[in-house]
Amino acid sequence: MDSHYLFIGLILFALFGLLLGLYIHRDKDK
Repeated sequence: MDSHYLFIGLILFALFGLLLGLYIHRDKDK
């Protein structure tokens, strides 16, 4: 088990969720 890949995956997942949330929020604002 390499914790490095798990850490990178977690960061990518967090960034993706943040971008998705911002996109949905911006779309709702219109």
